[in-house]
Amino acid sequence: MHLLATTTGVIDGAAEAVDLKQTPADIVILSAADSELSNLARAVDHAGDGTLSVRLANLMLLQHNYAVDLYLEQTLAQAKLIIVRLLGGESFWPYGIASLRALAEERGIKLAILPGGSEPDAATTALSNLNPADTERLRQYFAHGGPENATSLLRFGNHLLENGEAASPPQSFPAAGEFRKSPAVGTAQIGIVFYRSVIEGGQTAPIDRLCDALEVLGLSVSALFIASLKDRASQAAIIDNWGAQRPDVIINATAFAIGDEALDPLAGFDCPVLQVTLAGTSEEAWMESSRGIGTKDLAMSVVLPELDGRIYSRAISFKADSLWHEKTQCRIVTYRPVPNRIAFVADLALNWAKLRKTPNAEKRIAIILANYPNKDGRIGNGVGYDTPASTINILKALKIQGHAVSNIPENGNALIETLQKNHTNAVSDKHSDTRLSVPIYLQYYIALPEISRKQLEQRWGAPATDPFVREGEFHLPVLTFGNVAVAIQPARGYNIDPKATYHDPALVPPHGYIAAYLWLRHIFKVNAIIHNGKHGNLEWLPGKSVGLSELCYPD
Repeated sequence: MHLLATTTGVIDGAAEAVDLKQTPADIVILSAADSELSNLARAVDHAGDGTLSVRLANLMLLQHNYAVDLYLEQTLAQAKLIIVRLLGGESFWPYGIASLRALAEERGIKLAILPGGSEPDAATTALSNLNPADTERLRQYFAHGGPENATSLLRFGNHLLENGEAASPPQSFPAAGEFRKSPAVGTAQIGIVFYRSVIEGGQTAPIDRLCDALEVLGLSVSALFIASLKDRASQAAIIDNWGAQRPDVIINATAFAIGDEALDPLAGFDCPVLQVTLAGTSEEAWMESSRGIGTKDLAMSVVLPELDGRIYSRAISFKADSLWHEKTQCRIVTYRPVPNRIAFVADLALNWAKLRKTPNAEKRIAIILANYPNKDGRIGNGVGYDTPASTINILKALKIQGHAVSNIPENGNALIETLQKNHTNAVSDKHSDTRLSVPIYLQYYIALPEISRKQLEQRWGAPATDPFVREGEFHLPVLTFGNVAVAIQPARGYNIDPKATYHDPALVPPHGYIAAYLWLRHIFKVNAIIHNGKHGNLEWLPGKSVGLSELCYPD
């Protein structure tokens, strides 16, 4: 057993025995929501009369049984009122609930156990020892949310202890509304949606910075806070605010998925929806992790939103200690925006907006065919569908919609046979019509930081020695059909232990892989990519120093 003195409110790992080192107070409030703790801390500051004695604590710091015992002994034993916001019911924190109830009975402490969501939960509130009317009133203060209700909750808690006057009843806080709107003079309209809880906790810095970055690029912004995309009032607010001036691109900072296009309020605008994450972990933990953002963020903000067809961009902020709140002896956690990641999302939104306004005949599209294992017989392999035939159908559909597509192969077999006449992952001694000279490659390559180039060359050697290079040029597995390119994804590991290297997130991609990407981006000037399989590693971060997608144009 080891005991940690808490130095941060950021939760990044498994439960530890944490000593919160809080002195006693009359009122103690526990919640797993950082936004609620931030909101309550501000309410304590605004009380101003010095009569409120309050401690706040993040419930997630009390997951270890010994931490619970220690907190009961040092802080809770002398409390007069304890309020717990319990997300997930008694089974989420069984030892803590049992200990609190025993302590309350022994010491005559008033105890309110409230559900963590916005809806009543009779089984949870029944764990309280207050009369039902008082318990319900406390629940409603939390459920309605907002600064005024936080202040009233504290006053009502003080009133329950016969220390103050009666508090105002819970007031409705809008489920959704307009947070920020810029003049409609930009080159395109960008809509942003984020959770109401971000406003409640005073944690809007990432949204403010995102709006700023978009406006700097000449884009008009309409940012809305909502309770949920499934909430009817929120859905109505989205339609009302964006009905007259429809967004060209939407940036969504809410989690989960609707799962039904007919019920999705964003689907009706028929525009790209970029998904961003306000990460629940610290930036330090993200930097140290080979996985990146935490499992909860991956599930709720990356995987599930794909069911609604959202386009994932990246995390734009991470949890970070904002301040030590002396009055409540709680370290308040907030979202710390990351400027370069916000700039990336703003640029991406601008590009999608430009693409939306570009005539189809001028758009340039790449269709990337997976190739794993790296055999010619597995080009475009996909479980349950015929990728070559689908590619032909896509080319024909694009041509019907006005895209500049020419010389479409007769069928899928003809497409594959033409691809195999060029350099492929399996055969490296063929010439290709699509090439990138090594000198041009080097102009972009030197834009990478020295540490990245060093890692790449230690693993794969100098660019000129790459297997894709013949007579000073990269021979690339790419065919062009007018303004549409069809390419075979270059092998990430050049057939060196494919099972180990293909899914390795830390593998440095070889020069041929990067050359194909650079040709598409800077020579062909692709606007959009369609991929039939795994995306490979285009967001390569060797040494966490730079992403491949951030390679800049040479001066």
